[in-house]
Amino acid sequence: MQTQQEEEDDESKRDALVYPFLDPENLDMSVVDPETQTRTPAFSLKVTHLSSDHDFLANVRNLNIQQRTLFDHLFTWATNERLQSNPTKPFYIFLTGGAGCGKTYLINTLYERLYRALRGPG
Repeated sequence: MQTQQEEEDDESKRDALVYPFLDPENLDMSVVDPETQTRTPAFSLKVTHLSSDHDFLANVRNLNIQQRTLFDHLFTWATNERLQSNPTKPFYIFLTGGAGCGKTYLINTLYERLYRALRGPG
């Protein structure tokens, strides 16, 4: 029998596995190089887990019509932003739905897609 504190600790550990990109330990804070005065990105995300290609593609195929539409729109926007020298202003999307409708599934799948596509130099 676990105490309430032990149960909360276990839940925190499970959440850390599901949302590794929100863990402050995965943020790499950067600084300005004093010699060259070049600034590196403010932080970079360290991915602790990537699905296999087979599992990732299965996740994308399992998105429903509305999820896939938003997935494609956000991926297109992000890749276009990456290619532009002057990024545009950010936009905001409110993602809502009942419990179990796939909000987290969509976000995790989109996060992995963006990481896979944008992790290269440039």
